[in-house]
Amino acid sequence: MEQIVTSAQVREGWARRRRRARQLADRYPFAEQILTFYAALLDPQEAACLEALESPLDPSGLGTYVAVRVLPKIVAVTVAEGPDSLRAASAQRIEAGDPVGLIRAWLAGDRQSPVETFLARAAAGPVLEARGADIGATGRVIDITSPCPQCGGQPQLAYFMDSGEAL
Repeated sequence: MEQIVTSAQVREGWARRRRRARQLADRYPFAEQILTFYAALLDPQEAACLEALESPLDPSGLGTYVAVRVLPKIVAVTVAEGPDSLRAASAQRIEAGDPVGLIRAWLAGDRQSPVETFLARAAAGPVLEARGADIGATGRVIDITSPCPQCGGQPQLAYFMDSGEAL
């Protein structure tokens, strides 16, 4: 039996992410800048997820859809809110052109620079989260033990703290 996800459920999921980012920023002040950036990315990502739920989406046009409808918003937030080095690298990569190629390469699992991987994943992830099962997800092969079940990608944000135990 196919489970139908409502817009309200999707919005609540994104609200949980925002709350968690705020909690972590309050708890770990040294990580506030990156968590604030992550929280800023959630706005265009949520919008992309909701739009993808409502839009007809042809799997063969996924790269173009993401490059045209989502990537510019991710780049805008990155340039406005991201860490300095990521701002500059993102602007340079977009100026280099071929946004569709950038997304298609990530979807295909091709090797990319860290900034290309970030941009493509931040833009495509919410669309795949919304529609991955419908469109056959991607053929990405990722060498990790617990990838996202929808997009196959690695976690967007992780923080590891020394627990004082060697194991």
